[in-house]
Amino acid sequence: MSDAESKVTLRPRSKLERILDGLEDSYGVPARPNLDLVTQLSLLLLVAGGADGRGALAALKPLCTKGAVEAALLAELSREMVATVCAPDRVDETVTTLRSLGEAARADPPLEARCRGDAAEARRALRTLGIPEQRADLMLLQSGLHPLTAPSGNAVTVAVRLGYPGTSYASFARVLDEELPEQYAIAVAWRAHHLLDHHGKALCTAKAPQCPHCPVRDACAWHGEGPDPAGRLSWRAPAGDG
Repeated sequence: MSDAESKVTLRPRSKLERILDGLEDSYGVPARPNLDLVTQLSLLLLVAGGADGRGALAALKPLCTKGAVEAALLAELSREMVATVCAPDRVDETVTTLRSLGEAARADPPLEARCRGDAAEARRALRTLGIPEQRADLMLLQSGLHPLTAPSGNAVTVAVRLGYPGTSYASFARVLDEELPEQYAIAVAWRAHHLLDHHGKALCTAKAPQCPHCPVRDACAWHGEGPDPAGRLSWRAPAGDG
C-alpha cells in the first residue's frame, strides 16, 4: 500500500491529508465544541464586546435551555445583562447585534436551518450579522454544519509556502476545502484548522520560519530558499482569529 492511499478505503489521499499526518505528532487537536450555532455566535459576540469567556458563559446561562441559547430570550435581551460583562463603549453595539441574532434565530426559516443548506448561503447569512468570513467559516465548522478548514492567518502563511495558490483568505480556504475527503470531512477539516494554525505559530512563523526543523519540509514548495511566498499575501487575519 502506498503512503498516498488511505489505510481504510485505499482511496488516493490528498496532499492536505498527508501534510496533516506529518504534523499530527507535533501538535494537539482539541475536541470540537458540542454547541449549536446560535450559542456559539452569542458567545463570540459577547467576547467581541469585551467580555471574557467565563463572564460570557455566565451571562448567557439565564438564556439557555438544555445548554442552548433560546432565540426568543436572546431577541429580548436586556441591556443591563450585557453591561455587566462587556466594555462600556461596546454595550449598545453588542446588545443590538445579539438581538438581531435572536431575531434571525427564530425567523422563518430560522438561522440554523438556513445555514444547513449551501455553505455559501450560510456564510452570507452570518455576514449579515457582522461576522467576518473566516470566523463565519469557523462557526459553521465548530457547529458541525459544514466541513470548512477556516484557515487562520498563521495557517494561510503555511499554505502559501506549501505551494497552495492564492493571495486572499477566500482563495486559500476554498482550495484547502476542495482537498477534504467525502468521508469524515468535518473531522479532517477540524484537524486541518488546528494543525496548520499550530504549525504557523510554532515553526512556520511569518517572520522567522524554522525550516530545518519542519516535519513536512518534503511537502513544502519553498524550503526556506529564495523569496518568501508569504510576501504576496493580501490578507491578514484580524486579531484573535483561530
